[in-house]
Amino acid sequence: MKTQILPLLILIILLVVRSSSTCTTSRNGALNNHGGGWTPIKNTEDSHVMEIGKFAVEECNKKYKTSLVFNNVISGKYKVVSRTNYVLIINVSEDGWSTKYEVVVWEKPWMHFKKLISFMHYKCE
Repeated sequence: MKTQILPLLILIILLVVRSSSTCTTSRNGALNNHGGGWTPIKNTEDSHVMEIGKFAVEECNKKYKTSLVFNNVISGKYKVVSRTNYVLIINVSEDGWSTKYEVVVWEKPWMHFKKLISFMHYKCE
């Protein structure tokens, strides 16, 4: 009897683990990756992605007393773990000049929490 239960238990555990690592999209195209790996951002004009980019520029302006202006998100990726990690390449302007930055932002939307982790000039690869 015990030997028959063990394979069934293993199968159930595998199904639970597999179903918890799926990636879905909400009705407005928002990001819902529950798999733990990096996922490219397909729609850089998504309102939430733009909000993350604007947040990064606002935080940089506060911290370093700059006057950068957010233009747009060029590309990015995200990963969901205990929070959502975003790595975005953004285009910003200052004094008529436009340049690219790579920003890293942590977000916990259920807590209304965002934190700017890094903001540095983007070097083309």
